Amino acid sequence: NDGVWTGNAVSVAFTASAQVRATQINVYYKADNREEAGLAWNPANDIELTVGETFTAPQLTNPHSVNVTIESDNTELAIVTNNVVSLVEDATGTATITATFAGNESYKPATVSYTITINAASPVVNGDTYTKVTSEVEITAGEYILVCESANVVWTGVDAVNGYVDATISNNSIVIPEGAVSLTLAAVEGGYSILVNGSDNDGKYVGQSSDANGIQIGETVYTNTISFDEDGNTNIVSGGAYMRFNSASNQMRFRYYKSSSYTNQQPVQLYKKATSDPIEPELTYTEARSGLTPNSYYTICMEQNILAVRGATFWNLNNRSSDGSLIYFEEAVAPYAAGKPYVFYTSSSTLEVAYGEETAVSPVENGALRGTFSSMNQDDIDLASTAENSPIYIIAQNKLWQVANRTNNSLGAHRAYIVYNALTTGEPAPAPGRRIMTMSTQGNTATDIDALNSDTADTKKVILNGQFFILRAGKTYDVTGREVK
Repeated sequence: NDGVWTGNAVSVAFTASAQVRATQINVYYKADNREEAGLAWNPANDIELTVGETFTAPQLTNPHSVNVTIESDNTELAIVTNNVVSLVEDATGTATITATFAGNESYKPATVSYTITINAASPVVNGDTYTKVTSEVEITAGEYILVCESANVVWTGVDAVNGYVDATISNNSIVIPEGAVSLTLAAVEGGYSILVNGSDNDGKYVGQSSDANGIQIGETVYTNTISFDEDGNTNIVSGGAYMRFNSASNQMRFRYYKSSSYTNQQPVQLYKKATSDPIEPELTYTEARSGLTPNSYYTICMEQNILAVRGATFWNLNNRSSDGSLIYFEEAVAPYAAGKPYVFYTSSSTLEVAYGEETAVSPVENGALRGTFSSMNQDDIDLASTAENSPIYIIAQNKLWQVANRTNNSLGAHRAYIVYNALTTGEPAPAPGRRIMTMSTQGNTATDIDALNSDTADTKKVILNGQFFILRAGKTYDVTGREVK
């Protein structure tokens, strides 16, 4: 065809009848010496989330500030506005986010991508979350569920085989599954009543009247004692029988059993309904316990349950050393049971507490720690209920005072005293996360309860011949707090 052929920088005119013979064709190209644009997502990993989890978009590294377009291939899941990536609320699926640079005279074209996958959340029936209870002081007014962790099941409130629903337990927490029932616990004489909320047994009480296999659910208010073992299991005992979950094939159910050591009957656990938005309680009890000496130990026994304390720590009486010279205290945790006596340490001159709803009619023994709601003289303390000639101690300003040897012996209202011979002997083993303190009894003389931790000016800590000693107020104490001569 007529035209111009260009090759090797030479132009040749030809016609349709002309014959052209090419003996050599030279092809030239210009090398692309442009730099890489350097685009990258940081972090570079793909993202996988569950609906409701926080999405943090990766940042685009663009060291040369080139003109980039960012796009999503699934705008029903992820959208891009002004190059900012965001998720569509409650959407699920997968989207690929791509940053594209078309290239220019200085930098080569570039494309970098990452993938977002959003999974649906696990179905939640009513959103109520329950957390594990591991000590009696945590039992307060509220809702509970009965769980068997080894089988991952929750009770449905009925006396029947398969009277349970499966549950997912994570970090000692359960979102209550459909079909499970909550339980209301209330203090009664000698223990707790258990009331069913839901199922055909709504409003009925749970218990057992004798040491026999079975369970009774009805109008009768049964007494259940509740304690906790070192593994976090809940020991619920009624009529001498133990609440357990029978894991035997074709007999899987919650019931009371005559023994706590049957092979197929697994331990149970109590979980309490958690409050999603806890309210800071109003601290109210200030007028009756003002004028305290800061950094000192005292005792307390209140008619009302105590939810929280400001500026103080509470302690239970644990036991005493085998030689009888040391008394051990174990730190307690809130809430503190109504009517239960405690030792408390205050860093303030005023004790402030927040009350709960439960009220005690009379004090409840805390081991060898006994409480009183009203003022008492020495003669009012019922020694007949203790071992003969048992020493009685009170705590004030960091010291143990033996009642029989103190002038004007008396106990103020809402105080407690120690029945020494009622203390169990043996070295204590604190529960996980707890601390043990000691107080030394030297006949009628007592060392400071906090001697080993004291930072006062008259205290010196020395090592002599490889042994540790505390020198304080002209006396010498060993590492346990016992006075040495």
